[in-house]
Amino acid sequence: MFQTVWVIIGCLIGAGFASGKEIYLFFYQYGEIGILGIGIAAFLFFYVMLKCFRVIDWKKNQNKEIRNYKEFLQEIFPSKNRKIIDGLNSFINLFILIEFFIMVSGFGAYMNQEFQIPTFIGASIISFCTYITCKRSMKGIEKANQIVIPLLILCMIHMGVKNVDNGMQFSGFFGNSLGENSNFIQMVIYAILYASYNCILLIPVLIGLKKDKEKNRNFRVALLSAWLVAILAVCIFRILSIGTIEDYQNDIPVVRIARYYGSWYPTIYGLMIGISIYTSAIAICFSLLENLPVLQGKSYNLVLKIVCISSVFVSFIGFSNLVEKLYPLLGVFGIVQIVNLIRYKCKETIEKKAKIV
Repeated sequence: MFQTVWVIIGCLIGAGFASGKEIYLFFYQYGEIGILGIGIAAFLFFYVMLKCFRVIDWKKNQNKEIRNYKEFLQEIFPSKNRKIIDGLNSFINLFILIEFFIMVSGFGAYMNQEFQIPTFIGASIISFCTYITCKRSMKGIEKANQIVIPLLILCMIHMGVKNVDNGMQFSGFFGNSLGENSNFIQMVIYAILYASYNCILLIPVLIGLKKDKEKNRNFRVALLSAWLVAILAVCIFRILSIGTIEDYQNDIPVVRIARYYGSWYPTIYGLMIGISIYTSAIAICFSLLENLPVLQGKSYNLVLKIVCISSVFVSFIGFSNLVEKLYPLLGVFGIVQIVNLIRYKCKETIEKKAKIV
């Protein structure tokens, strides 16, 4: 069960999450009510994961296995127009590819910022590591996440609950620099958008996990994964409360804030950022490959090489603007997807009742 959970967590807590950018934009800027937003997002993650597992298992019981995202869309969307489904699938593939490019670019930029390593070299390193891991398909991703994700979780929780011993004064658990935007309706909308656009990347990974040996524990996997994401988001929320406006304006605010904890913390958390980018990159790359037409043998390796090599040549693209501008827009499509998952539940219930009659 934990192998599956580590893969899911690795998909959800990427560079934007670990850097603090996503948590600040979607939750922290709303102050204490942002914690409620984290709860809303966590519930949606749980619901989507559980529903996806149910859709996959239900189709399998009908001897109709869902092999990729396109087949998943064909199942949950009411329109059976092939052109519409193809258009949606192409849009998703483009988003996943751009997201992978952004991750590779972000890693290269981080290596350049912290260690003065040329961006091109940093991007080449993570691109090569991604290729080696994805070449082994889901087994490679599971083994990588078994090692790095528990370490990532422990580091986030430690920094989230640690009292900073530098003489700074705080009021309450979340400090005295909480966001001032208290628009409750906007907070709820942003919480939904946060969960919905992340699900665009999450669902292909869930489809890839359909043959997991512990598939009968779907409820526990979904619950534990959502619960851990919520805890980690609150920890990042707590870390942000120690920072200043100048820190929040940085591309990777949590690394800047880490200096308040001690001289070694920026290095330690910087390493964690690199790990989170790596786990996200392999999950994203695998999602893209799974969503393309069936790839086997040489064709799989060829497409994997093209994706990884091309990512190096666009490594100077940053990911900060993507988080702030493109993610909320993509979340709109994610909402449509969630609505259709709810609709699919009604369809499933009707068909079961028909069988009983």
